[in-house]
Amino acid sequence: MKKIILPLIGSMLFAGSLDNVMIDLNNHNYTKAIDTLNKQPETKRVDFLLGKAYYERHFTYSDYKLAMKYLKKANNRQSFYYIGKIYQNGLGVKQDINKAIEYFKKANTASAKYELAKLYLEGKYVLKNPKLSVKLLKEAAKSGNSDAQFLLGKIYLEGNIVQKDLTKAAKWLYMSSHNGNLKAKSLWNKYKLYNYL
Repeated sequence: MKKIILPLIGSMLFAGSLDNVMIDLNNHNYTKAIDTLNKQPETKRVDFLLGKAYYERHFTYSDYKLAMKYLKKANNRQSFYYIGKIYQNGLGVKQDINKAIEYFKKANTASAKYELAKLYLEGKYVLKNPKLSVKLLKEAAKSGNSDAQFLLGKIYLEGNIVQKDLTKAAKWLYMSSHNGNLKAKSLWNKYKLYNYL
């Protein structure tokens, strides 16, 4: 009986600790989260959370190196997104847009698609591809990414890349504002887009 109960108690305590880590990360208590995680048994989840905590803490140059170390160990879609951001911005590594794109594609998350869409929309480091950018924005927006919803709404509002469509602009800006994007709420009100839903 002890053989069953002790691991069960240990796993419950471990799960409770990770809940506290998530609270610490959301409250920007990165040092506390890192301290708690360093006391946990090593798992891919712990590695990812350590990588994320070091990435978001960014007190020193070495935080990004530690973030990269743990994110690579985690080796999951969420970690690939952060690795892509590290290469995209040259954080603790030499900036490498090709590697950033590679990791964003491997991540295949709404946030990663949003980052890719911005690269193709701006054409700063890659060939400009507005059609692909809009496609990626739609995928990210449908997955609930408020930044993608905002940018897509703005694109339909301006009509420079796609045909101007105030109904579609209203739809995406409404969704984005309800996901907490204040810029979307501002455009929603400024252009009285409530008239188009």
